[in-house]
Amino acid sequence: MQLRQKRKRAAMAVGVLRDGTREQGYVEDISEGGLRLSGLRNPQIGQILRLHAKGAFLTVQIRWVSKEECGVMFLKSATGGELARFLGALNRAGASFTTGQVFREMKNGGG
Repeated sequence: MQLRQKRKRAAMAVGVLRDGTREQGYVEDISEGGLRLSGLRNPQIGQILRLHAKGAFLTVQIRWVSKEECGVMFLKSATGGELARFLGALNRAGASFTTGQVFREMKNGGG
């Protein structure tokens, strides 16, 4: 049984590049290992997405799909700087978490 990770609400629009097509998605929340997105057309498990917000980019992979939402995980190939810039961009755009909160939870095992 897999335990759900603690999540921080985000509620932010992001650009999504998938299979050469641009669309808009919405980050609903963020956890230690990824994001919950809504608004994508026909997301498929395993697809690689390139998310962008306020000039910052992050590559993620779809891990689960449920009706109008999907969960994506941060890829291990993403550098700490890339993740920090993306989370910082969400924060500057008004998301209801701080980058420090997310990184503290990651360091403390999701706590």
